[in-house]
Amino acid sequence: MGVTAMGTRPDRFRRRSRATAITAREEARRSDGRFGEQHFERSSAVDLDDLTWMVGFDDDDLARVDPAPVVDPEPVPVVDPGPTPPPPDVPAPDEPWQPAPRAPEQQRLLEELVADADDLRTVHERVGRVTVACVGSLSETGEDPSQEQVAELLERHRVPRAVLSDLWPHNVPVLDGDRLEVRATAYGRRVDRWLDTELAELTAAHERHRELAARINAGAQGQERRDSGRELARLNARFPDGIRETYYRRKRELLAEIRPMGGTLEWTTGGVSTPKRVDAAIQRAASMLPADWIARSNATGEVGHGRRLYPVRVRESTTRNHYVEHRAISKKEVLLDMAVREIDTDPESYSIELESDPRVAVVAQDKLPEKYVGVMQEQNLVVVQKFEVAFPGGRDWSSGRQIVRDDGQLALSGRAAAGWEQHEYVDSTGEKRRCWRRPRKRTHTSRSYGMAELTIPKGSTDSPTALHELTHRCEDSVPEIGRREAAFKRRRTTNADGTRQPTEAYHPRLTRERVRPDNFLDRYIGKDYGRDDRFHEVMSVGNEIALYGQLGGFGKLKEGRAPLLGRRSVEDDDHHAFVLGTLLTV
Repeated sequence: MGVTAMGTRPDRFRRRSRATAITAREEARRSDGRFGEQHFERSSAVDLDDLTWMVGFDDDDLARVDPAPVVDPEPVPVVDPGPTPPPPDVPAPDEPWQPAPRAPEQQRLLEELVADADDLRTVHERVGRVTVACVGSLSETGEDPSQEQVAELLERHRVPRAVLSDLWPHNVPVLDGDRLEVRATAYGRRVDRWLDTELAELTAAHERHRELAARINAGAQGQERRDSGRELARLNARFPDGIRETYYRRKRELLAEIRPMGGTLEWTTGGVSTPKRVDAAIQRAASMLPADWIARSNATGEVGHGRRLYPVRVRESTTRNHYVEHRAISKKEVLLDMAVREIDTDPESYSIELESDPRVAVVAQDKLPEKYVGVMQEQNLVVVQKFEVAFPGGRDWSSGRQIVRDDGQLALSGRAAAGWEQHEYVDSTGEKRRCWRRPRKRTHTSRSYGMAELTIPKGSTDSPTALHELTHRCEDSVPEIGRREAAFKRRRTTNADGTRQPTEAYHPRLTRERVRPDNFLDRYIGKDYGRDDRFHEVMSVGNEIALYGQLGGFGKLKEGRAPLLGRRSVEDDDHHAFVLGTLLTV
């Protein structure tokens, strides 16, 4: 066996170079940037048979040297560092926000607002007293009351002349709805200014939150970003529900200090299965409206001028929501087939006569339905119940299905056998017979009855839409709301020359819905319902904006929302003041 010299290999063991040239495909992939900024370097081909690249070793270098003994290092004592301190960038959570004590000046203004709201709410009643006194004086003397007498009555009953009409027939004061609306809106502006002061801390916190968020989103770095993050975290800790939600909740609480708000709305399902969340949604909306309005909504019946307020049915809807003041509802019921018969004998004798006929039976007094109770108290009248009868071998005439087998046993089973009972009787010939029978039933459509209907979005428990539709219910139950809205809309949509702005289609696809757009936040606010002066959209949409912050919330919180329909701003102080004035004075 030959010896192979060092550095030589047999041909079969000769190692081939693995270095390859860059292919055209790789060049193309590199040139089009698919590999980003990476740089590829390829070594030139190396001939492993050329031994010049190898470095030789001397014999001394190859001598074996005993390694030095390994010494274990001394153990390092373990020191307990204690609890890990929190990172410096995470601030300690602050206490949740609570309103600060009210300043004496603000408290005095609140007391004035409460008293003035009470005066405006009762102005109709006080004007009515003056009218009754003037008419009484006219009937006694036959002459119109003097101006001095009228002035004394107005002062005694605290009626402001600013809400009275210029034309007094027979010198009897007449309330002017347009002037009353202007006065109530002026009152609403006072409330608005008071609210701005009470909510100033929340408004400043919201503005600061927006500023910090904008600074971080703009790419702040270093210490500036850390400081902004700390302050933003503190604000979030102070307002766990969010500053915006806290603002509107506090606003509703402040309004409730001027006038009692809330109440339990009485409603019905109208025979339709309704989830429990519906009650939560509608009661949430009721908590934001005056308690007087909710009480009037519950007081169904005649409301004057031939109008009737119907009980309201509330249900969920996946389509456009609505409130309908009166909807005829037909209710279908499956009842036992009974009839009233006139007899010429006493009921007991007639019952004995019917024993030979298995198709009918006299109903006992204690088993009568409520609507037949009075019939049995009259003479010569009885109530009979009708039955379906089947004899051995009998079949259902409509389906051909056998009901009773030839041996007299019931051929039906399961639900089909429900109600069938075996009956024995003596026929007219005196022969005992046996059959099967069950009470006959019929579908009865009860008389239609009036019911109002209110729908809310399906699945919601806190929805501005529920507040919107419930406001329409209040318009139906408190007519003065609609009259106040009509006066506001007349003022806003009347031109300088006294003409009204023409109506327009709300949307190209909704040409039947007409609006007077004015410069409202949404054209829908100016919707015109024609001659019906009860319903408008001024308060329904206005409540959504003022109490929920929809459509920019009248610009009270700067939320950076885009203006609507080409408007330059989301502010409408006049509409906001009207909403506040109406909520507190009607």
